[in-house]
Amino acid sequence: MPIKTFVIFTLLLLALPGVTPIRAQDVVTQRQDLSQDLFDLERSYRGQLDEYRRYEREYQLAYEQNTKLQTLSSLETLVQATHRVMTTRALVLHTYFRLMRITVLDAEGINTQHKDRLLSSLDEAVARIETHQQLLEKSQNRTALQQAAVEFEPLHENLLIISNYGQTVIQVGRLQNIYDNANVLLSRIEAEDASQLSAAEVSQRQRAINETKTSLQGVQSQLQQANTELEELVQRQADFYDLFYLTDVYDTLSKSIAFLTELR
Repeated sequence: MPIKTFVIFTLLLLALPGVTPIRAQDVVTQRQDLSQDLFDLERSYRGQLDEYRRYEREYQLAYEQNTKLQTLSSLETLVQATHRVMTTRALVLHTYFRLMRITVLDAEGINTQHKDRLLSSLDEAVARIETHQQLLEKSQNRTALQQAAVEFEPLHENLLIISNYGQTVIQVGRLQNIYDNANVLLSRIEAEDASQLSAAEVSQRQRAINETKTSLQGVQSQLQQANTELEELVQRQADFYDLFYLTDVYDTLSKSIAFLTELR
């Protein structure tokens, strides 16, 4: 009774540099609560993922043994191993999409249109996984598990699309947040008193500020392009990884942050 193995998504919780703006106290409290939820869910996700990998190995062994022995005992062992791996897979996916949802809620810089659409998709994903989990609870024999595996295939394709979309939206949002914070920092630097500097130092400082402004203007254009193309990819249901130039945006931002750090 072979079942397909599917991709288990790994949420990339990147810690990108940025300047934290001042927020109202109620917002601070809310974000602290979300951060704790993120920590708890990420820890649960990692533990569940390890368990899934262990059960997947056990399933592979059970499948090989049943293929070789073809006994009622080996078949029963395979049925039990199949049920464990499918149940754990559903649990991992459920935690993953809850984790992504909190990540999106906690994130700054995400385009409102994409954020609202993604949150709706994530809620739908969690609900569909819960329905699948309920089906697995009732699937205790070979026939029922085979049917559950068949029904999971279109769900898996949908979850993969949502995951890819979410990853891209989060990445663009984080880059937007770095860009916004870089502009805030640049404004602070421009407002600083430079009267104690020599004429040469003032000239060098202004040149660096101008170069940074030009660099950030280029980033702004790329981020606007990314949000526009992301919307087009959603409409076409195309590959979100087509936004390959986001790595260049990050590199440009990193250089701009380095320039700003030197100016301080």
